[in-house]
Amino acid sequence: FGQDSQGRLTATTDVNLKAGLGPITVFKYELDATEVWEDGQLVSLTGQVDDDGDEGSVKAVRSGNGLEVEGTEYDGVVAGSIVPSSHWNFAATNSSKLLSTGNGEILEVTVSEQGNETIRVAGEEIETTRYLMDSDIDVMLWYDQAGRWMKLAFETRGQDIEYVLAKLY
Repeated sequence: FGQDSQGRLTATTDVNLKAGLGPITVFKYELDATEVWEDGQLVSLTGQVDDDGDEGSVKAVRSGNGLEVEGTEYDGVVAGSIVPSSHWNFAATNSSKLLSTGNGEILEVTVSEQGNETIRVAGEEIETTRYLMDSDIDVMLWYDQAGRWMKLAFETRGQDIEYVLAKLY
């Protein structure tokens, strides 16, 4: 997280994931995305993805009450209230559609609360609420009591993947 030259919140996602068996890589996923937010509204999004050789990109810019999206998987205008698929934003737990940060696809999701759980994050025990985001890939998400993202987990191609916050913010 940071600020741009105009003082707006920037959220940068940089994922470089390789899953495999020993020295053999069976799955690779790279994502670079930057979101710019102002007064709680998404102003712009740029992203590119390499999903095991399937490449994509997205650019979205606020236009009035909507976002103009140019992506590999979707071109058009979407509601300005749509949340990007970066998962750090607690608003995703109340969403039925997300904007892919890699290719602009409009992702249909169903989110359900799964209960409270204490997890270890950045060397500390944190009380969280766990959510299941049901979509093409089911994702478990953990947020602390202030709504800050702490962890996510999913399974793909027989591999269990977990992202855990390294430093509290």
